[in-house]
Amino acid sequence: MSVPTTLEPRRAHRGRRRGKRRLRRRPVWHPEIPEGSVAVVTDVTRRFGTDLTVGHGELVVLLGRSGTAGTDLLRCLGGLDRPVPGTVQVTGSVATVFREPRLLPWRSVQDNVALALLGTRLQAVRREKARRVLEDVGLGDRRAAWPAGLTPDEAARAALARGLVSRPDLLLVDDPFAPLAAGDRRRLARTVRRLWERERPAVLVTTDDPAVARALGGRVVPLDPTLAPTPEAPEAPAPDAPEKEHPACP
Repeated sequence: MSVPTTLEPRRAHRGRRRGKRRLRRRPVWHPEIPEGSVAVVTDVTRRFGTDLTVGHGELVVLLGRSGTAGTDLLRCLGGLDRPVPGTVQVTGSVATVFREPRLLPWRSVQDNVALALLGTRLQAVRREKARRVLEDVGLGDRRAAWPAGLTPDEAARAALARGLVSRPDLLLVDDPFAPLAAGDRRRLARTVRRLWERERPAVLVTTDDPAVARALGGRVVPLDPTLAPTPEAPEAPAPDAPEKEHPACP
């Protein structure tokens, strides 16, 4: 193999090598994003055209079956894929909660969450922030556990904590409810809703379960018309308890 002998060919050679390594694509950043919006999607076409705007502090649910491009859209917003054709405009920091928890098996739950804070120099600060967010998602007593010992619900909550710990401007949640039982799905959805109400990041969630969409609330964007959520039937009021007879005062 020939070795470049001058400065200019060496630079070109390095440029080609770097180009081959650039596999991860970042979102297209645009200063003209409408005021009050954190993400704008225009004419993104995978299986159909998509236009979507997510406002600051808004909770948006993409409701559709597998194959309706909800995951593709989140990948474009997270910089893991490129929209062709179309444009994706994002402002602020972005964090992603994947469908699989993707926890490192050789690290504890707390250390897995703290990995999202590698930009923070002090390890004690990272671990303290991880401890707090684990308390918020109901895993305060499991922070020293290993991922292999977690239930599917606990693993999903740990992944949610890892996404929230950096306090992103936009949180992308790619249907972590799918592997869970029906009751665990709704409980996790209510946890997402509660933390969103407290922290108010912009949240974009994908799911194929109308019950999860109802539990999340927010604005529902149906990607599949057959899955449009229906309002829950109101619960019948409990019958009034009979009044107890009190003895007459002497």
